[in-house]
Amino acid sequence: MSMTLGVSMESDSTHEIIPQLRQEAESLDRKIGNLKVQLAQLEARRETIRVQLSTVVYNVNALPPEVLGHVFVTSAALTEHKEVNLLLLSITSVCRRWRNVAIADPTVWQRLCYVPGNRGEDDRLFDCFVERSRGLPISITVDDHNRLMLPPALLKSCAQWKDANIIFPGGAAVDFSILDTTLSLPHLETLTIFLWIKSGHGHHQCAFSEAPRLRTLSVGFTHLLHQLGFPLQQLVKLTILYHSLPHDILALLPQLSTLEELSLGSIAHVDYHGTVGEIFHLKSLTALSLLGEGSTLILPHVRLPRLVKLHLSCLDSFDVTLLARPGLLRSFTNLSALEITLRGPQRDHNSDVSLSGLCKLHSLDIDLPVQHLTVTLADMPTTTKTEVIAAFSRPEFLPNLECLTLIVPMSVTSQTVRPFVAGISRRAADAVSRETQHAMKLRRLIVESEKPPNAISGEDMLALSALQHRLLVG
Repeated sequence: MSMTLGVSMESDSTHEIIPQLRQEAESLDRKIGNLKVQLAQLEARRETIRVQLSTVVYNVNALPPEVLGHVFVTSAALTEHKEVNLLLLSITSVCRRWRNVAIADPTVWQRLCYVPGNRGEDDRLFDCFVERSRGLPISITVDDHNRLMLPPALLKSCAQWKDANIIFPGGAAVDFSILDTTLSLPHLETLTIFLWIKSGHGHHQCAFSEAPRLRTLSVGFTHLLHQLGFPLQQLVKLTILYHSLPHDILALLPQLSTLEELSLGSIAHVDYHGTVGEIFHLKSLTALSLLGEGSTLILPHVRLPRLVKLHLSCLDSFDVTLLARPGLLRSFTNLSALEITLRGPQRDHNSDVSLSGLCKLHSLDIDLPVQHLTVTLADMPTTTKTEVIAAFSRPEFLPNLECLTLIVPMSVTSQTVRPFVAGISRRAADAVSRETQHAMKLRRLIVESEKPPNAISGEDMLALSALQHRLLVG
């Protein structure tokens, strides 16, 4: 009996405590729920206070999201292309609001840099950034630092390319023959490309043939134009950066009917015999840059009725001889702007004779219709200085010249302007003495110096000021 009674008492006690425990647990759940609500309210209030503080301390955080996004886009546009990825990472690391605004705005991710691994590994960060651009056209460049191979993964984004800069000075290799189809490049407008093509098939590729908007193209060598199948007939601006062969350039000219601007590096002229065959009429060409030894070789083979601007640099004695051919420069009847970029004497290279060659033209009775002359200066030998003074002192030399601009680079002494000042001063004085000053059209002399103002001597400044005043009042 006693054992039965004890079990009965324990059972009654258990039945009594269970409701109490359940009631207490429910009460605790209610209190925890109330505390969570209060915690969420406190956290929301704290975030509100942080935002209010940030708008007071940092006014930029008061900007609407669309304005802040525009600030990010502008910052990317002003950043060197190879540093833009670091900028984008920095923007998304400042605070939660900046990160949210940047990721929500696809236009922030339209300027990117592809950084392949040392062994050609994919750039996963680039892939992430491309995804954030949400299909918008993008501008890309490839970081060429110590890279030997161009990863095919880069081409996955080609359908979004608008501007692409793919330069490997060391000659990175890429095998476009692994592509199953021609690249689709619906947005591509501007392309700079320099690399080596690996192809074991011995025939021309057509990787870049489907680029309907491509207008501006820069390549390292002429062979890339055919190996990659560029649509040459639609180009407006073409630049060949480095060495070319004469027959490659001459074979290229008939395909450039719509071209408006052409820039050429050096052209080998060792085996060039000067025979002029077919003449090619580039009726749309308005600007021509000949920026390497032998690059004037194309002039006897073309007619340029609309040429307005000519840029010469790094020419040699062959080029000067070619420029002096009878009737060659006289055909440039619309040439109004001439730019000369001088290269100073370098080891194992002859001095740049671009300016010297121009000065010698006055003795050949060649009156170029140039109105604006720009010269980027370099250290000149004494003979060239003498030629400059003699040429610019003659009224027959560039008789239509209205404006002369002299650019003094940081590495060049400001004294290089003296031959020009001396020559023009003599010209002006001679015009006054002969009472023919009205025939002298030169009225503007501009000196743009990369040096600080005090780097130009007081004597040179006085001479420049006096000459500028004489030209203006003349």
